[in-house]
Amino acid sequence: MYQQRLGALAVVGAALLLAACSSDPAGSDPAAADSPGAPATSPTAAATAGDDTAEPAAASGDCPSVPQAGFELTSDDSVTAAPASGQVFGDGTPIAWTIADLPDDATVDIDLYWVNSAGDAISEGGMFLDDEGGGTWATSLSVFNSDADGAPGLAVLGVTSNAWADGSGHISGDHAILGVYCLTLKADE
Repeated sequence: MYQQRLGALAVVGAALLLAACSSDPAGSDPAAADSPGAPATSPTAAATAGDDTAEPAAASGDCPSVPQAGFELTSDDSVTAAPASGQVFGDGTPIAWTIADLPDDATVDIDLYWVNSAGDAISEGGMFLDDEGGGTWATSLSVFNSDADGAPGLAVLGVTSNAWADGSGHISGDHAILGVYCLTLKADE
């Protein structure tokens, strides 16, 4: 019995790792990132071309739009509390979401993106959130030192449940996107 549970935990962990490491939010069009489309909205408040000194728009709570599909700010009705728009993430301050009615085997993750001066969403990586109890999931992990420092960011919130492996080791599970949220990223110096 112990070995079966240990094996099931390893399968669930591997499925969650695969789901959280995806650099493409559900519903996005990978070709759209490389093709011309609608003009991007500048990610900085009062920014002018070539002005890298303007305050990131996300810091004021104004999140830029990006031309790629799948990054529209949304929040599922099951999310009852979320970080304030433009909240700083990466400086050690926890960010948290409260989600109602999750399955017992649920694991919650975020994929982070930063918005460059052209308005494009660039993958920064993903991470699992810690279960704080009461439906609250949080993290205070750092953002690695990168061009994301001070930039507006987008967190794609996802949940995985019902993970399993078939006889050939193929891992499956249910992964749903619960929302896209605006943050300001602070890189770890």
